[in-house]
Amino acid sequence: MNLSLWIAAGLLAVVALVAVGSAIHARRQETLNTDPRWPMFDFASIARSYYDGLLLACMLRWCTPSEIWWGDTPLDQISAISALLARTRVKEDQMILFPELLLAAAQGKVPTDAATDAATRIATEAASWEPAERVGILCGLALMDESGLDIGSSIDALDA
Repeated sequence: MNLSLWIAAGLLAVVALVAVGSAIHARRQETLNTDPRWPMFDFASIARSYYDGLLLACMLRWCTPSEIWWGDTPLDQISAISALLARTRVKEDQMILFPELLLAAAQGKVPTDAATDAATRIATEAASWEPAERVGILCGLALMDESGLDIGSSIDALDA
């Protein structure tokens, strides 16, 4: 079971959002003061080594596109995100992470090929959800479409 430890402990998601934002900003400041290189967060490794849907969603929210690395090649990037989606089996985590991943894609935080693949996989998974549970997914897909990313027929799978 992959239920977020934050949710399992009864903590509010907003607590995680603030804590992660603070940690990422502290890392930015530390790097700014001591290292001329721009910090990068290796999301492929983060998702493989420690999984928590809520924490990953918070990291996606706080990081800028230039701080996120998914892999060297389009195949590596698609594989990293596919593995992340496959690990997200608990619906409560999916309902947090999936819309955030689609928003991140619309903001340029996910490489194009990986974003298109993720949109298809997420829409397929969310097709069995109740209509009210799909709202975040539909918004994320609409934002991806608006930003010029190819979402194919992903949104059609959810219109039922």
